[in-house]
Amino acid sequence: MDNPGKYRHKITFCKQIDDERTNNTITGQKLEPIKTVYASVRATSGTEKYLQERLSNTVSYDVRTRYYPELCDDTLIILHKGQRLEIRSVVNIGEKDTDLGFTCTKILREG
Repeated sequence: MDNPGKYRHKITFCKQIDDERTNNTITGQKLEPIKTVYASVRATSGTEKYLQERLSNTVSYDVRTRYYPELCDDTLIILHKGQRLEIRSVVNIGEKDTDLGFTCTKILREG
């Protein structure tokens, strides 16, 4: 039996779509919600880089949820508590089609 509190965070998977194109220039991008599910979200590491005279902080997350075939796409974006997590990899845990694991990053840029 699974731990009932294992998936306690409500997250939304979204697809990034171009808002409008004019003269081959993207004027904006929107996120289209695909599915809202419960998941476990855990920060795993953080790094700081100094690139092009700017400080860039990156936080890595491990996200796990039940298996949904439509979520096996690493181009989706996860929204969690107002934060935008970019999916880096998707793993079908145990190849049993019961759980999915996502490695995500949140990039914080500072001047």
